[in-house]
Amino acid sequence: MTKSERLDNWLKRTWKVSKLSNLYLIHGKLRFVIYKNPSGGFKLKVDDKFGTYIYNTIKEAKIRAFEVMEHYYKKKHEAI
Repeated sequence: MTKSERLDNWLKRTWKVSKLSNLYLIHGKLRFVIYKNPSGGFKLKVDDKFGTYIYNTIKEAKIRAFEVMEHYYKKKHEAI
């Protein structure tokens, strides 16, 4: 499966909505949360690490979450 196919599948996934109306997805050991920034846009949190970048759309934040996930599993695979 190519990276673009994996990204397409990632974007089609159903994210859950938390009690605080944030989107979240648990993938393996990684937990992604997309939340609305008070000053506009969206931010991404991976596990307990808050991102500093503000995304204009939820889709942009999901694409970044995909990139983080790909990097995490690539690093993990290389360590084996």
